Order: sequence, then C-alpha cells, then structure tokens
Amino acid sequence: MKTKKSGQSAREMEIAGTCQLSRGLNESVDRLDWQDKLRQNGPWPIVYRILALDTGTTNTGFVYVECDVDKLPRLLDFGIIENQEMLQYIGNSNNDAIVMENFQCMGMAVGASTFNAAIWLGRFIEASRRSHPYHTVHLMHRSAIKMEICGSPRAKDPNIRQSIIDMYPAGQGGGKVPQIGINKQKGPLYGVRSHVWSALAVAISFDKIMK
Repeated sequence: MKTKKSGQSAREMEIAGTCQLSRGLNESVDRLDWQDKLRQNGPWPIVYRILALDTGTTNTGFVYVECDVDKLPRLLDFGIIENQEMLQYIGNSNNDAIVMENFQCMGMAVGASTFNAAIWLGRFIEASRRSHPYHTVHLMHRSAIKMEICGSPRAKDPNIRQSIIDMYPAGQGGGKVPQIGINKQKGPLYGVRSHVWSALAVAISFDKIMK
C-alpha cells in the first residue's frame, strides 16, 4: 500500500531541484540527489552531513551538522552571518543535503521584512543549485518542524528550544543547563543561540524524517 504524500513535489512547486519535505513525503522518487548518490556511489552513507538554514532579512542562522543513524546530529559549525556571506558559505560547503525552512501562509498579514527574507531564500536556493547541481534543496514548513520536534503545531520557539535541549545528553557540561554548559564545562549545544536554534530544529527534523 502506498503512503499518501503530504506537501508538494519538486515538479508541483515549479522550482527546479527543490522538494517540500514533511512526514510522508520522503520517498526517494522526489529526492534527485539521493537517487544520484545511489546510482554513482552505492547506498546512502550511514554518516552524512547537513547544512540547514533559517533565513532572515539581513542575517541567517545556520548549522552544519554530522548525522549518524543511531545518534543525534553533531554540530560541526554554526552561527548567524550576513546573507551575502551565506551565499559564499553555501558555495564552499561540503554537505550531503541542504535543508531550509520555507515560508508558510498562516492567515495573518506580513510585513516587508518577510518578503525580503523570502527573496533571500530564493537566492540561497539558486546558490545551492549552482554549487551543488546534483543536490535537491529540501524545504520544510515551520508547522512540519514543530510536529517533528514537539509533536504539536502550536509549539512556540521556547518549546522548540526546550525540546531540543531535552533530546541531548548532559555530557560534561556545567551550569544549570548542562546540555549547553558554561565556558569551562561546555555541553554539546554550547554557543547555540537565537536563530541557530531554528536552524538546528530544521536539521533535526530532516534527520528524523530520513530515519
């Protein structure tokens, strides 16, 4: 029995090389880059790297993570950088998948900043397709991310942040939140802040769906 798809395929979006990803839309038929790797390099690697973005008007939060089939994504690089710099970062990145949070109509009026950010999202897609022509750019709506991280479409940013913290082990971190830690006793999420939390939520959601 075939799984009913939710979301849009690359063809339905009419944006070459993109795929709107959500639970149920993870068949390889819609992932051109994964098909290409299967043909050329054998099975998809157990360990793979994701570049995930939370696009902003002038600055963008990002995470570059390593994923393992039995582990949570491990942060290799992250930060908040200017959008012009992000274009270069995308071009120089060595990843197996590129994932971006997509804009979604929630029934409310939006301002100029949202439209400007949407323009940058399009530029990032273009940069990704130019530098990684065999990679599909995976897009995820905020509602799909909320469901993967919190199990509820009503979750807010503080709920997402806390859910991510709860996923990770305390490790050797110090302070009140050992998963984050302090300068002398850093946890696995040390340094994550602001829009980086959103980008990490994108990466974790993608990884969960792929698994």
